[in-house]
Amino acid sequence: MRNLSRLSLPGYMVCLWLVVFTTVDAAVLALPFQPTMAEWRYRLAAHLALYVFSPMMGVFLALALAVVFEQPRVLRAVGVLSGLACVGLLLFLLSHMADSFPLRGIERVGLVPPFSSKWGVVVFKLGVAVVFFGAITLVARGLASGRASNDRAAPGLVAEGL
Repeated sequence: MRNLSRLSLPGYMVCLWLVVFTTVDAAVLALPFQPTMAEWRYRLAAHLALYVFSPMMGVFLALALAVVFEQPRVLRAVGVLSGLACVGLLLFLLSHMADSFPLRGIERVGLVPPFSSKWGVVVFKLGVAVVFFGAITLVARGLASGRASNDRAAPGLVAEGL
C-alpha cells in the first residue's frame, strides 16, 4: 500500500478539478446575478441540474480515495463539504419549487408551466443530488468516527477485528 499512496495526491487533484472547475463553470453561467428575475432563477436551476453530476463524481472519488488510503481527516472534510452542498442544494430546490407554484410569474415571462417534463427533470436531478450529498455526509461521518475509534483501540483488538 506504500507505493499506492503516491496516487493519492493526483487522485485528490482530479477530485478537486471535478468539483471546483465544474462549480465555477456553473457560476459563470449564472452571471449577471439577477435573483429578482424569474427567468434567471429557472435558468440557474436548469444549469445546476446539468452541472451537478461532475461534482458528485468528484466527491465520491474523494470519499473512495480517503477510505482506500485510510485518511480520516479527508473523510471528515468530505463529510462536511457534502453536508454543506446537501443543505445548499436543498434550500435552492425548495425555493425553486416554491417559486414555481405561483403561476402568474411563469405566465408573465413566458416560461413553461411548472409541471412540464423539463421542470420535473430539473427537480428530479437536484433531488437526487440532495439525497446523494446527504448520503455521502452520513457515510463519511460514520467511516471517520469508525476510523477514529479504531485508532484509539488497543492494537491487538484492531488486528483481530474485535
